[in-house]
Amino acid sequence: MKIKTGKKIGKAVRKRIGSLLLCAVLVLGNISTNAYAETAAESRKTEQGEGACGDAEDEGVSEAKGGKQEKENTEEAGAENRNRNSPEKENSGTAGNSQDKENTGSESKGSQGQESFGAEAGGDQRKESSEAEGGNSQGKEHPEAEAGNGSGEDVGAADEKDVGKQEIPDTVSGNDPPKELPDEQYHFEEEDAETVKKWLELYCPNGFEDLLEYDGKWWNDLYDYEREYAEFLLGLIVELSEDAYDEQELSECIRILESGVDADEFFKGTLYQGLTLEDLREVQDRNGTLEELLPEEDTARRRAPAARTAESGKLVAKVQVTSTGYSGTGHGTIYKITLGGVPAICISYGKSCRSSFLYHAEPGTYQKKVGHLGYFASHASVTGATYVACQIAAWLMVENGNLSEANVKSRAQAMLNISSDESMEKMLMYVWSFYSAAKSSSSAYYEYSSDNPNAQRLIVYKEAAAGTYNPPVKPVDPEKPVEPEGPEVQTISSKAEASYNIEVNKRDWQTGTGLLGCEVEILEDGEYLTTLTTDENGHAEYSVTKEAEFSASYDGVTVTKEAAESSLADQEAAFRAVTYTYSTGELTAPHGYVWESNERSETIAGGDTAVFELTNERTLGAVELIKYDTESECGMQQGDASLDGAVYGIYAAEDIRHQDKKTGVIYHKDDLVKTAVIGKTPKRNADGYLLNTDGSRHIANGGGEIAYEDTPGKTLFGDMELGSYYIKEIQASEGYMLDEAVYPVTFTYKWQMVKIENRNETAKDADNELTADDDSTSKSVYSGDHVIKQGIQFVKTSDNSYQTELKPIEGAGFCIYLISELSGVKDGSVTPIGEDWTADDIMSFYEYDFTKEKTAVVYKRTGHEEWTEGDRLWLEKGSKLNEYRVKEMFTDADGRIVTPELPYGTYVIAETTTPEHHVCAKPFIVYITKDGGILYTDATKRKVEKAYTPQEGIRYGDHRETKDREGRELQKQRIINNTITKTYLRVLKADREFTVIPGTYIEAEEFVRGTVLKEGAEYRLKCMTLPLSRESLISLNWKLDAEGYMSYYDPGEKRMTGTAEHPFRTDFLQKNGVIQDCYITLPQEVPIGTYELEEITAPEGYVVNGSEQSVQDSSTDRVNGYEVLDTPFPEVVFTINNGSVYPDGQMGTNKYALIDAYGNLTVTVLQENQEQKGVIEITKHGEQLSGAHEDSETLLDKLKEEPFREIKKAPESSRRDLVFEYEDAPVEGAEFEIIAAEDIYTQEVLKDLFGSYSVNPETYLVYKKGDVAAKITTDRNGWGYASGLYIGKYKIVETTAGDGFVLNTKETEFEISAKKQTVNFDFHTVDYKNERQKLEVATEKRDQDSGRPLAKAVYGLYAGEDITTNILFDEDTGKWIVRDAPEVLYSADTLIATCVTDQNGKGIFDEDLPLGKYYIRELEAPRGYLTALRDISVNGRYDSVRGGQDVEKQEYQAAFQNRKTQLIVTKQDLVNKKEIEGATLEIKEIETDRDGNLKKDEAGNYIGKSLVSWVSKEEEVHNFYRDTNGYLIEVGDESEVPEGKELITKRGHLIEGLQIGRVYLLAERSAPDGYGYAEDILFKLEQEKTEDTLTETTGLYSPDGTVWNRVPEDILVMYDEKEALKIEKSTIKMTQRKDTYQYTVDELKNLTGESLEEFTMTDHLPEELYLTELWTGTYNESLLYEVEYMTNKSGGWISWERDLSTEENHHLRIPEELQTKQEHVIKFRLLFGTVGGDFEKIKSPVYMTYVSQDAADVIVNEIELTAEHNGKKLRDKDRTETILYLKRISGYGPGGGGSPLYEVVGTDTEITEQETSVIRQKTSEKTPGEEAEKIEDEDLPGAGPVKSGSVQTGDHISAVFFLQSAVAALTGLAVLWCFGRKKKR
Repeated sequence: MKIKTGKKIGKAVRKRIGSLLLCAVLVLGNISTNAYAETAAESRKTEQGEGACGDAEDEGVSEAKGGKQEKENTEEAGAENRNRNSPEKENSGTAGNSQDKENTGSESKGSQGQESFGAEAGGDQRKESSEAEGGNSQGKEHPEAEAGNGSGEDVGAADEKDVGKQEIPDTVSGNDPPKELPDEQYHFEEEDAETVKKWLELYCPNGFEDLLEYDGKWWNDLYDYEREYAEFLLGLIVELSEDAYDEQELSECIRILESGVDADEFFKGTLYQGLTLEDLREVQDRNGTLEELLPEEDTARRRAPAARTAESGKLVAKVQVTSTGYSGTGHGTIYKITLGGVPAICISYGKSCRSSFLYHAEPGTYQKKVGHLGYFASHASVTGATYVACQIAAWLMVENGNLSEANVKSRAQAMLNISSDESMEKMLMYVWSFYSAAKSSSSAYYEYSSDNPNAQRLIVYKEAAAGTYNPPVKPVDPEKPVEPEGPEVQTISSKAEASYNIEVNKRDWQTGTGLLGCEVEILEDGEYLTTLTTDENGHAEYSVTKEAEFSASYDGVTVTKEAAESSLADQEAAFRAVTYTYSTGELTAPHGYVWESNERSETIAGGDTAVFELTNERTLGAVELIKYDTESECGMQQGDASLDGAVYGIYAAEDIRHQDKKTGVIYHKDDLVKTAVIGKTPKRNADGYLLNTDGSRHIANGGGEIAYEDTPGKTLFGDMELGSYYIKEIQASEGYMLDEAVYPVTFTYKWQMVKIENRNETAKDADNELTADDDSTSKSVYSGDHVIKQGIQFVKTSDNSYQTELKPIEGAGFCIYLISELSGVKDGSVTPIGEDWTADDIMSFYEYDFTKEKTAVVYKRTGHEEWTEGDRLWLEKGSKLNEYRVKEMFTDADGRIVTPELPYGTYVIAETTTPEHHVCAKPFIVYITKDGGILYTDATKRKVEKAYTPQEGIRYGDHRETKDREGRELQKQRIINNTITKTYLRVLKADREFTVIPGTYIEAEEFVRGTVLKEGAEYRLKCMTLPLSRESLISLNWKLDAEGYMSYYDPGEKRMTGTAEHPFRTDFLQKNGVIQDCYITLPQEVPIGTYELEEITAPEGYVVNGSEQSVQDSSTDRVNGYEVLDTPFPEVVFTINNGSVYPDGQMGTNKYALIDAYGNLTVTVLQENQEQKGVIEITKHGEQLSGAHEDSETLLDKLKEEPFREIKKAPESSRRDLVFEYEDAPVEGAEFEIIAAEDIYTQEVLKDLFGSYSVNPETYLVYKKGDVAAKITTDRNGWGYASGLYIGKYKIVETTAGDGFVLNTKETEFEISAKKQTVNFDFHTVDYKNERQKLEVATEKRDQDSGRPLAKAVYGLYAGEDITTNILFDEDTGKWIVRDAPEVLYSADTLIATCVTDQNGKGIFDEDLPLGKYYIRELEAPRGYLTALRDISVNGRYDSVRGGQDVEKQEYQAAFQNRKTQLIVTKQDLVNKKEIEGATLEIKEIETDRDGNLKKDEAGNYIGKSLVSWVSKEEEVHNFYRDTNGYLIEVGDESEVPEGKELITKRGHLIEGLQIGRVYLLAERSAPDGYGYAEDILFKLEQEKTEDTLTETTGLYSPDGTVWNRVPEDILVMYDEKEALKIEKSTIKMTQRKDTYQYTVDELKNLTGESLEEFTMTDHLPEELYLTELWTGTYNESLLYEVEYMTNKSGGWISWERDLSTEENHHLRIPEELQTKQEHVIKFRLLFGTVGGDFEKIKSPVYMTYVSQDAADVIVNEIELTAEHNGKKLRDKDRTETILYLKRISGYGPGGGGSPLYEVVGTDTEITEQETSVIRQKTSEKTPGEEAEKIEDEDLPGAGPVKSGSVQTGDHISAVFFLQSAVAALTGLAVLWCFGRKKKR
């Protein structure tokens, strides 16, 4: 909306003065209307020149309609104008387009990038309340009204008398129109948007106020609808009061109040009611804003509530205003409004709605109403363009509820500023859709109002949420703070965050596929938050982070610091626990889908996620199909034909794709999508969806039965997916031809509010011969069909019995009647014998009175259909379009009549005029069942190429490709004669299946197909009635017994024939030994009458008459079945009537007649029989999946020999493989072919007589050998059948095994043979069992670089789709049966089985898997390898490439290749970060327990074994580049790096093959000279992911407490620094079990020169050594220190001695109970505390240890010295190794202490340092490659036995060898001294 801003100084004064002067002049009556107009115009020009805007009262604009003016109150009409911001004019007649500076921020933002406002009028419109009510005057606005009555009335005084006629001014204002107008007035058409647009541009360039500028002539030249339109536009001009608050700036509010406006009136109806001018000035003085005065709850959110304004505590409704981005002429920006959390629509055009306005919400202050407006209120939740359309339509409904579509669109076009024609057209369609829907709707709504005079009235569909109104807070002077007394108060604070997450998933309601492009509005506690747009997966998410600062104070006396901190924590917890309610509302549906409100709400607390699962339904299409008779051009059907019953199909004209863009093609091009039958239309609900019989929507319940209603001549295709189709007729209805036309049908997506789209095309677009739809704009399809027609010809012959030849009669008159239209037939007084009218019913019409009946009707179009000779002669025009009646026809000189072409039906022809001296002919019946259209092959039109057949369905006269060759053909000529009293009679035995159809013409002596060429059929003839008397039989020598059977004495046979003993018998008719025919010719003529033919014996292969049965299929959905029904043929009853009309050889019902030139008649009667047939039944079964159970072995069991596997922590480790179960059950869908094993013939002929027949035997061939005679598909019971098999030999071949089975190639032969004549069928049954197709899936694992097979890789086989079973156990039958629908056993992505590769890298999922889709996932790679990145899919479906019914087993082997893990380790100087050479580094693998926890020994050290060790180098460089999967590929230099890749250089030692997920320890075994020992580093490797996608990047992680963090650049750095501490110790190199020996601390020193804290020496004793005693040593600094120890059971440190002096060497002993295997010391330490810069030992600490019996072959002892300096930890360590011998070695003396005395006696070989190193190497050193492969496979090797001589103690040495032993001992001591005192190298 545009808001009109302030007035210039003096404006009000000038307005008042001008008004007073004007009134004075009007009262005196001395001024004309022209002068008044000039004065008003001058006043406006003055105001515009100064930039002022016009004033306006809050009243509606009067409108003149029908010559009278109706004033409508603004509260009722809602036709106010919002144009309050008219830009300044400088006498140019144009207006600017400025945005109101008072508009809210959201308004300004919302208008950016949208359609421009366009020009808006700047003039004032003043409406006087005293306008005359009676005349045709429009006041100032409509000067043309004055011209209309020829006089001007005083506007200011309605009661004044006329003052005479006055001259009409050129313009009301006295100025020229705002722009140059065309010489000739332009007129628009409301239906044409372009003309409306041009009219508005011409006459309203600056706004609707321009219409006030035009003179009376312009108004008089308007058309009526233009005048109504212009008056509507003037009614939209509404100006708002400036003396009311409308969110002006603070300074503007002060200016208005300073001009004298009352503050209470100014702020009335707003949040600021109660403020005074002084309050505003005080706020201005401190540079404040009005919002500061709002209560806290009103300023907490961006948008303040809208509420009732009366008093504090009253109930109010919150209002929220947001810009839609659209603007309108006069109204300005169009806003979306929410009132009390409920979407709202305004019904006051041109007024304001601001977030500061207050709306009444007290009971009784708002109204509940019912009406059309309720529709708009219920749809107010839409947004964007849809909301704007709803709002415009609501305004128009308020203005007039009976507008046409053109009225609505033209008015809406004027109210909207949209530059794009396409967008405007779309918006107008939206408006009309809302308006038209509201016209037919009536629902409840609530109407709210505000006390603000400028505020709009709002409507909502439900009551708005109400809250309590709080008045604004008056500004107050800040109080002077009071100095606190008492203890000092301190404040602590913190910041807290809480995240609230929203996820939206938009899916297709049926497929569940994610939908792209749906816009969803998110609200937080009813307030707008954001708009989300779903991605291609239908997903969108948003996170709201709430931040808050909290504080708590404490003084240490009343409130402690701990209490304050607790309070702070409680505040943070409470903040995070605050809940918000998040709501969704759909703004824009995905393309191709119907908008749904999708209003959902969910309340969550901080850290939670609100997930909204939303769905949409697709927009569908529907098209109505109307069938017309082409010639009647309407739904009128001709003759007995019916338009109903025609079957149409709708076909895909293109690939029809699913709207979700992912499901793909639903129907391929030219696929038949649906069929429909004329006369039956699916029922639909109000939205247009098809309904089932149970009332459910068919689109939602596709298995339901569609409900239909009778709709003569119509049908409908509904629930169609969008796309292009075409409709064509599949099967014509009874009596009609096929319509060859193809009707295009296109459904496109037009608007999200439309659920069912009409087709794009109109009826007039059809390319057919129907003319009724040529100008139709209907969206329905009109299909025109031609009725079957044919003419009849007959000859009236003389009834003079004395004539020997037939003589034609001229002048006889005949009329034709459609039997079904006869009154006697309609009232039931005349009925046929059977269901249909036949020739035997003719006697019903012998005495019928035809004088009151109407003759037959024919429809024909002049200039379209061909008119035959009969048409031209005998048709007369009827009362209806194209209707003609057949008038009375007269025979010509040849006695001949050719009738018009009659429509399909059964007619009776009666003689109505009989020539003198002649007898009236009896009525006769004719049938029109065949069309007379034919094709000719040449121009002479003599040679017929083709005639119409019902199978082809197209009348050749209407065939669009051959119409130029069209011809018409009459029925065979009939002869009408009344003198025939007897006839020759022939009896044919006919095969019913091949008998010619009625209407077929038979020539004389023509062989009739269907005749059984077998002798032996026997009959008796029974006379039923004899019109001429019994003597007529006797005169012909016939005998008639009491039962009516006729017999005749045969002179040749010399016996009576026709008796029970000697019935009439069929015989061959032979000529020259060739069988021509087979029939019975009765030996004598029979008189006219009715006869019955009774069959006694049937020919071989046939069922005797009266014993017939038929197989009726009773199959239902998925269940085959049949019934054998008794369907006996009736005995043949035929009538020969005197005076009957006999078509010349036309087949009737069971008979045809031939008459010769002399009138002799021969009647041939066909007695039909049924062949004996065969029935074959097949049962098919095989193993099918019935269920599954879990194997007893889990994946953990498979890995039980593996001590550490990361997979053991995963839930998959506890899974058991599924073992599938199969049961024998019926196989559905198996297909079989029944193939002729020999040539199969009908039973009409005998194979033995093929050489004797004149007919071609091939004519009777049904199946050649190898032909398929029938096909069988098994049902859900595995059963199927085929019936109707002719007698002969067959074989069964399985063509489709059924889903999941291997084809059974066995062929089974059977034979259908003839039975006795009362048996109809020969039954056979066959059982088939098929083998189930198997599936085997295996894996293969190899090193990607070397191709070497890899063992111990773990794989999981997952279901790629749901695994279902189709069978269930039937408790009643005890058998497995097929389910109604598959049941899901295991859903997709279920882990089915696991396997571990063997030494050959092979793994097999050895479960008996059901067929289907699977995928293989590597759960864990072999140790030291990266896990494979991608799953490998296995399509093991039956229809896969490797499947099919010819495959017994599908075999798949998935090949995986992996790479080793990578790690760079570097040893660096802590200060300069350079590589350090000479450090011996070692990586140990830490053992874990069953729960995955790292193992530690009693001393707290990690338990593990060494994997690899190496000595650091000064410079070790590796060059890499990273491949697409993130793996580092090592290269020599940059030249080997592929293009596009970056060279990556890393310095350090490369280690490959460490296991992912396992924790390792990097330790320094030996520090370089001059460096101290570094702390051990724990680390592990992980395989990295990118957005949940696995890569081949090895990530390095180190622990920070319980959290593992990734190390930068994935390089493991161990820093060393210069020695700060030094500790060394020594001991013997060799000892033996159960001995005691000494350790001596040789060095213990602070090297820093600075004071150190926490100075501690700790010795870590091996498990196999027991500490016995300790001499603590002495030191150069006088201190008191403490000694502690830890045992293997204590779990903590135990004080040994306290306050020991460093100046004394203290001797401490371990109790004997702590020198046992059960409990012994494992650590001890000396805690010196803080020491000086040169602190060191003077006398070495010494301790004694006892070697236990369980000691290992090598004893490793570590000692460390630690301290702290400025918070930094310092450390040095040393270690010794002592080797145990198997021979005895002397130990210490009994007193202990001192130096040990060793003697080695008889040593075979000298133990050297080199040998010791070899032992150590075997124990701890392995190559990196070996260890990566065999970390868990090898135990630590023990030291091998050392060869030595006898080792004895000194007490046992003999004197003889004393000297030799002494020398050896001294040598040994020398060696031990040299090596024992040095650090290990």
